[in-house]
Amino acid sequence: MGYRSDGKIVFYALKQKDHAAIKLWVDENFPKDDFDYEEREMNGRKIMEFSFSGWKWYESYPEVQAIEKAMNDFCALFDGENAAVEVAMEFVRLGEEYEDIEIKQSGGSDCLLTVSRSINYF
Repeated sequence: MGYRSDGKIVFYALKQKDHAAIKLWVDENFPKDDFDYEEREMNGRKIMEFSFSGWKWYESYPEVQAIEKAMNDFCALFDGENAAVEVAMEFVRLGEEYEDIEIKQSGGSDCLLTVSRSINYF
């Protein structure tokens, strides 16, 4: 893992009727401190977007442990065939080193977050 990381975590309902349920879960379970937050609409779907930049992302840090736990709890609750609502979570973290990329998604995700690198002239 790189020394500093940038990343994004998004939560969204696959069906508009389930947005209130996922919003309630995020409000009650996701550690939102120190994130930049934006709620946007994409293809008729409300996306809750949490972004971070320049974080030290080490598994031993309590803040990172809380985020990892929340993502794991989300998947445990909503990824099963018997889930009452159809919602999704996606996470992308980019470290300083080129190969330091971490991607996590819940089972029903639409792969909204992508990583691209390009070579440009400045």
